[in-house]
Amino acid sequence: MKYIFFLITMLCTSIHLQAQQTNEAVKLVYDFAKSYSEIDSVKDTEHVLRLVDRDLKSSLTDFDTKQGVKTINSDFFGLNEHLNSIVRNEIDLDYNITEIIKSDLTGSFAYVIFEASYKATINNKPFDNGTETVMMTLIKNNDEWKINNYYVVDIKKETPKTTCYATVFKSSQNNNEQLLIKLDTPDGRSLLSEFIRFLFEKNKSGGWIVNEKNTKFEVDKTGNITVLSSTSNVKGTAKVQDVSNVTEIALVLIKSFLSQDICEDVSINSK
Repeated sequence: MKYIFFLITMLCTSIHLQAQQTNEAVKLVYDFAKSYSEIDSVKDTEHVLRLVDRDLKSSLTDFDTKQGVKTINSDFFGLNEHLNSIVRNEIDLDYNITEIIKSDLTGSFAYVIFEASYKATINNKPFDNGTETVMMTLIKNNDEWKINNYYVVDIKKETPKTTCYATVFKSSQNNNEQLLIKLDTPDGRSLLSEFIRFLFEKNKSGGWIVNEKNTKFEVDKTGNITVLSSTSNVKGTAKVQDVSNVTEIALVLIKSFLSQDICEDVSINSK
């Protein structure tokens, strides 16, 4: 009887210890979510990175109602750059775990599966929101749990149009103007940068012929904009108020033709 009682005691102790360690792993996942949501105010990537292993690997399968499915693989340094992008672009991120689906532990290895919701804004304007299912695996070294792998299935709600940000570099020669624009547009929970080059050539009617990489536009002297040709199926018409202001024309071209599904407005800083 004493032997049986001893075995039962040992079994209960082991179950209690495993449950305690599983709770530690789940707590770390909650700490990660809280720290991730605070990164825009703390402005220190170490606030999140302290919780992950240096050998971190991750995979994100992203489903967007407009762009379809894409998969992104990353690591510790990719996470660091993602966090830096949130801080650099002053993105306000609200990230919350809504349900722990399953958690388990074997020795120094644990996994936690959970669902989360998120919302990202810039200047109080939303540009990304949705829900995701996440599986995180954790390892324990020197009595400390660290996240060493996570796999995310991200289902976006339809991303609202928002403000895009542009930096404009200008040069002039004879009657021609050239603009190189660095355009930052929402891409998930960060911003995607691209460069757009416009060549403005004066036409005989007092307007402009504007050449972009894939599209040629005409701006007449009254400000009406039409598409002359396009290899990327750009269509439509628009109007600009000041025909002499090439920066304003470029802004209208971006909003009305080139990034109309994303940019509700474009904030431009001239260089």
